[in-house]
Amino acid sequence: MTLTTHAIAQTGLADVVDRRCQGTALGNEELARFEGLDLLVLGAIANEIRRHDCGDNVQVYLTKSPGPEAPFSLVTRQPGHDGTAFFRSVAMARLALTPGARLAVDFDVIGLALAQAALPFGISDLIGTLRSQKGLVMAGDTLSAHAKRREIAGCIARAERVAVFADENPTSSSKIAQVNDRRNQT
Repeated sequence: MTLTTHAIAQTGLADVVDRRCQGTALGNEELARFEGLDLLVLGAIANEIRRHDCGDNVQVYLTKSPGPEAPFSLVTRQPGHDGTAFFRSVAMARLALTPGARLAVDFDVIGLALAQAALPFGISDLIGTLRSQKGLVMAGDTLSAHAKRREIAGCIARAERVAVFADENPTSSSKIAQVNDRRNQT
């Protein structure tokens, strides 16, 4: 038994988590049972459900306006909420989503560090633009754009996930660089 499965078993909600991982949507009464859980246990549950729903690939959308046809739900940080409340809202959003649905955060709004920290709470997708930390667009500078992509891919890899940039094909040189980066980290 892993630490995660042991923690889930201790909540008394293992049967509910199993049903959700098998594709059954949770009702409001079931969702309410998760609200008071320890944040790390709640995150572990949301992450387990994300793994069943979406796998370990993190889709990265480098655009500011994916449009109404976006293939994900976007979680935003509410004004006045601290990081703990934000992570709890991310995890609860994952639990409430239709099985198989994707969940994103905007790293331009919350920052790349907080977006990375949200990955283990059920996030499957990241959205943002290639901007420097000072907010300057780097699209005209190919080297800077490549460095930013590597930074994003590195953050995702450190969360033990795989970055998949939505605007690239699977044989691009950036994909090869990501595989080489992971090899060099081990």
